[in-house]
Amino acid sequence: MPVTRQELGLPSEGPLILCPQSAFKYHPDFDEALAQILRKLPNATIALSAGTEPHWNELLTNRFKQTMPTGFERIFLLPRVEYEKYRGLLALADVIIDPKHFTGGHTTYMAFSVGTPVVTWKGDRMSGRMTYGLYSQMGLTPLAAETPEEFSELVGKVVENPDYREELKTQINSNSDKLFDDIESVREFESVIQSRINASFTQ
Repeated sequence: MPVTRQELGLPSEGPLILCPQSAFKYHPDFDEALAQILRKLPNATIALSAGTEPHWNELLTNRFKQTMPTGFERIFLLPRVEYEKYRGLLALADVIIDPKHFTGGHTTYMAFSVGTPVVTWKGDRMSGRMTYGLYSQMGLTPLAAETPEEFSELVGKVVENPDYREELKTQINSNSDKLFDDIESVREFESVIQSRINASFTQ
């Protein structure tokens, strides 16, 4: 279902950078990347998912005021939208960004289902490599960074180059069947479950 910036209370002009993850994923290590994006893209808006508890939003806002005193006003905390509009929100963004240490899983699948590119991290743990792995499964070069500087450069490249952004969307749409029609992984999962069931009967 389509969604507009107006109904979300977002500025109507400028690039929209979306991080639609649960608020508990916003580790303080992510703040420097956000600050660098705000400095690099002075007309951009960053939209984050609001916390389920009002106090969380207050804590985040106060933290952002300290870690990025110039630019924090361009960070918006969006209330959760109903499921039918969630894919519309993902499609509305120019680019989606992953928080550090705990990247997207289900959210990244949904982002790729509408062709929206995701900038992620080269995490050293599974929780920080989910989006990286999905890019690799599609046979695409991951938009992945190791440092806040690299991260903001990748975001800027996607946002500031419409032709490049459209090329990324085309690549994602052309290869997303490798994610959504991957029956091999289903069979592997079935095999694991079946082996556990069989083992329970032999004990």
